Amino acid sequence: MDRNPLGNWLVTGVLASGPEFAFLSRAGAWSLSASTYTGIQWDTVVDGSSALLPAGGTPARIPLGAGSWRLSFRQTWPSPAAAARVKIVLPTTEYQGEFMASSAGGQGVSGTVPVFLATPGWVEVHLYSTAALSMPADYSAVLVERVRS
Repeated sequence: MDRNPLGNWLVTGVLASGPEFAFLSRAGAWSLSASTYTGIQWDTVVDGSSALLPAGGTPARIPLGAGSWRLSFRQTWPSPAAAARVKIVLPTTEYQGEFMASSAGGQGVSGTVPVFLATPGWVEVHLYSTAALSMPADYSAVLVERVRS
């Protein structure tokens, strides 16, 4: 068994390799407005395919081909995050991810969501906090992996 870049165990041979995965992060600092869901604008490919890095007019939108995918996210919350949430947004549905009541700084959440797309589409990761936040660099990361059938 192997581990993916987020440290999760993988069963060798179940996941595709090469252009079928990307570990993305937000390397630049940014601001999160209070009480508003905001899509993370991914700007760095840590590992994997740059084809999955959002581009153009939709910098939060990760392009995905049709089929089964696994999306694993990690979010570290700065102080004074409150009622902090992660939401996964797809073309036809949304998943409420992890919730953190408050953060004194440096506390985080992570989760994994299975995604199936009948046709090519996209996925976005949105953040929410009732307090406005200055998000430090590298506090957000996502691993997108195609799952073989």
